[in-house]
Amino acid sequence: SVARSRSSFVIGLLIGGLLFLALHMEDQVYQMFGATPGCDTVAGMLGGMFGGLPQIELSVDDDYIPPAVLPWEEELYDVPSPDMKVAICAIIKDSETFIDEWIDYNFAVGFHAIYIYDNTPRNDFREWGQKQYEAGRNLQVIHFPEENNNLTQKNAYNGCAHRFKNESDYIAFIDDDEFLVLKKHRDISELIAEHLPDGGALTISWRRFGSSNKTQYSTVPTTRRFMYRELRTHIRVKSIVKSEDFIEMQSAHSVFVKNNKTIQDTTGGGDYDWDGAYNRNRPDDVAVFNHYKFKSDKEWWYKECVRQTVLGAGMSWQGCGEPPKVGVTYDDAAWKILRARVPKYRVFDEWHDRS
Repeated sequence: SVARSRSSFVIGLLIGGLLFLALHMEDQVYQMFGATPGCDTVAGMLGGMFGGLPQIELSVDDDYIPPAVLPWEEELYDVPSPDMKVAICAIIKDSETFIDEWIDYNFAVGFHAIYIYDNTPRNDFREWGQKQYEAGRNLQVIHFPEENNNLTQKNAYNGCAHRFKNESDYIAFIDDDEFLVLKKHRDISELIAEHLPDGGALTISWRRFGSSNKTQYSTVPTTRRFMYRELRTHIRVKSIVKSEDFIEMQSAHSVFVKNNKTIQDTTGGGDYDWDGAYNRNRPDDVAVFNHYKFKSDKEWWYKECVRQTVLGAGMSWQGCGEPPKVGVTYDDAAWKILRARVPKYRVFDEWHDRS
């Protein structure tokens, strides 16, 4: 028993040391153990050391229920929202398999309009967009077949903001794999009314979700399929700007604003890098953007190696051959919002996704 106690002490000391290194020297040590950088460092190091162990599951959000979206409290849907119009500008490419869920989700959290710049060469989303419009949704599809490079996304965002700025009070620049999770507000208007009442721009941090060990595509909604994310909130942000204060995009993640307005996060501050795309503060207690970057193994391969992103071959190749992250922390907040606000999705809880 003495030997066993000593072994337990040594193992505990070793793991404690690894945790310290991961938190304070993660960029220097992750390569030593075959780990992935950033939020997966601890799990990756342990897996690399002990022979390919699966990434650690830290189910810190198992019982999390977003406020004011409980499906049995129907009266919440009748509470009036602030008189504010918040739109989305997005550029998409070959997103047919999951675009309906993304549209349903964003209208369900209070966006009043969605403007989609279709980057496919054949304007693939024209008929789909027309059907959405005829169904009463405030959605427009604009064909944008610009050749893919590192300016394509910025050009689409700039064009969208200037074209539709008089039809919206605020504009959010997000992608079709990003879902806004509100933790203290019923909808996007309430968030802005509290955190950006005087204009300027508000940044919201990413939470990146991994493959959740899914190997191939299935027809289950994205927010249901992928419920494991990185342990730590990501440093990268996306922006929401008051339309009249918008000048142009500084990057695909940040904006320039006029009238001496501020750019801030939900704390009222922010520790940004030179182009505003990173916020070292990483606040996540009010709102985050769930970023489903990787999806399943085969979807990630197709996106990076075959189809390539709107950034073009010069950027997409960086992910080609890199295995998708799996995710370490269970987080089903976005799925709970979707199934509560859009009841037709609840059927997907009735069977297990084995993809």
